[in-house]
Amino acid sequence: MTDTTTPAGSRRRPRWLLPAAALALVFGIATIIAGGRVAFGSEAARAAEGDYVPFVLWFNVLAGFAYVAAGIALGLARPWAARLAFAIAVGSALVYAAFGLHVLGGGAFTRHTVMAMALRTLVWVGIAVLSCRHFGCRRAKRTVGGMVVLTGLLVGVTTCGRPANTVTVHAREPAPATSERPLAPRMAVKDHKARELELPVRGRVTVLSFASRSTADRGSERCREVRVAHPDVELVEFMNTSGVPGFVASKVKSKLADRHESIASATTKAFAAANKTPPADLDERIHIVPDWSGDAFKAYGATNTDNEVQIAVIDGGGAIVSFFTSTPTAEELNAAVARAYEPSR
Repeated sequence: MTDTTTPAGSRRRPRWLLPAAALALVFGIATIIAGGRVAFGSEAARAAEGDYVPFVLWFNVLAGFAYVAAGIALGLARPWAARLAFAIAVGSALVYAAFGLHVLGGGAFTRHTVMAMALRTLVWVGIAVLSCRHFGCRRAKRTVGGMVVLTGLLVGVTTCGRPANTVTVHAREPAPATSERPLAPRMAVKDHKARELELPVRGRVTVLSFASRSTADRGSERCREVRVAHPDVELVEFMNTSGVPGFVASKVKSKLADRHESIASATTKAFAAANKTPPADLDERIHIVPDWSGDAFKAYGATNTDNEVQIAVIDGGGAIVSFFTSTPTAEELNAAVARAYEPSR
């Protein structure tokens, strides 16, 4: 083996050290930016990412900071850089294995995640091997044990407790040749009270509102105005919860239950203000669907709901009369509902 020490006993910097440090830094910064854009960015960014796996996403975001720390430590030739690189390599391998089990179990995923995780794992195994040969990896057993525990916790908190999908999109049917209106995607859904619905409702005008946390109030307001003007319309509010980690799913359910009560109270007041009597079954007709998979949003192409409420108006035959890609006014939405009652040509 080549001697890497000087006569004074200090270690020489191997040629690979600075390139490895630069690679770790670039890798880390790119990972933080890419992962943060999806984890903390807009719904459009999450939609563009496709079927990402939450625990892989969160591991990569957190690991990005470790990449940067390891890169700096390598550049400064700190011995603890070897242990950190070793920990990153072990963690990456464990998450890659968990991702493989997710795929084998039929979970949704994107193919670029396969390549990205393979690349990250190989790169960090290589850096860890070189670093440990040069600096030594004392307490490696503790490092492995710690990473197993931390990875297990990460996978657990981002997946355990996550509800089953509430949306099943059916195969799209071709529109009748006699209609100028395209058929709406058909879905089987479960609302916040686990009530099952087939959407759109055949024989009834259906209005579907697509919103996120930032636009939910505007969506509920528009739905309330339609409900007062057209009490027989079927209204369903979709909430995009696809980016919610599993450990806060129960909190989301609780908030949706509170939202139900708020909608019922506000709608009753709106009917009274309009000198109308609310439907006797109003409470049963309030449907909020948390879309844990994002499938309903993908089916309708609703990709900007962090900024705009997007609303589909569907006639009794299941055809789309209007799809608003930005928040409609009350007049625009009610006019579309009125057209939905007219026979299609």
